[in-house]
Amino acid sequence: DRFGGSGTISGGITFNNFKKVELDTHLHVTDIECLNTSAKDNPSFYGSVFASGDVGITGPLQSVLLDINASTTKAGTLHIPLASASKATNSNLLSFYEPEKVIYIDPYDMMMHKAATQTSGKNDLRVKLQINATPNLEGLVELDKDAGNVLSTFGYGNIALDIRPSREVFNINGDYNITKGSFHFVALGIAKKDFTLTEGSNIKFNGNIMDSDLNVKGIYTTKTSLSTLIVDTSSVSARKTVECGIGISDKLKNPRLEFSID
Repeated sequence: DRFGGSGTISGGITFNNFKKVELDTHLHVTDIECLNTSAKDNPSFYGSVFASGDVGITGPLQSVLLDINASTTKAGTLHIPLASASKATNSNLLSFYEPEKVIYIDPYDMMMHKAATQTSGKNDLRVKLQINATPNLEGLVELDKDAGNVLSTFGYGNIALDIRPSREVFNINGDYNITKGSFHFVALGIAKKDFTLTEGSNIKFNGNIMDSDLNVKGIYTTKTSLSTLIVDTSSVSARKTVECGIGISDKLKNPRLEFSID
């Protein structure tokens, strides 16, 4: 790749008069850039990820299976943006529709379009991915990117993905344990604080990525007067160290925030 990552390939391709082409190909890669996308390429997830491992490419061209077993390497980022909660509750008062237009379609063009659609409909790519996530990779869960609520995590875990676009399948399973990270929290667009994530936080993937369970805790430390909370006059004016805690739980599609003060 462009950073010097390399690999080897083995196996073969079988065919009969250049028809019924089937793949039986295997790759072993080291520090390969396997993901290099932006939000424009795929709004569901994007980033820059490097990995080492084995890749199997098998089956007929119309039904290729990518079987991947790899570990992340080098520093990288993986973004998982969620729909803005504020946008989800808004709706337009007015909707505009274009007037109907009568368009003449050439019968030959219609036939060719139908043939192309039938041909493309037969293709069935499947990706089975078993990945060992290492602390080199930064995971960014964008709870509300427009407001600035972004969860940044570093950690480890074994994660399995089963992707089949033709059948709209995207399943992810496994546990991701957070070793360090931060949560940039913005309340009402005014209060902005960065919470340090505590070790022991984790994310459990249960198939549909939006059904993932969150168990994330963070702490923001500050010094302030406790005069409004305590009656002890001897220390009313003294500034005390206060740990403000935040907890993110429940499902990824509907995260619940909890707060605490120590």
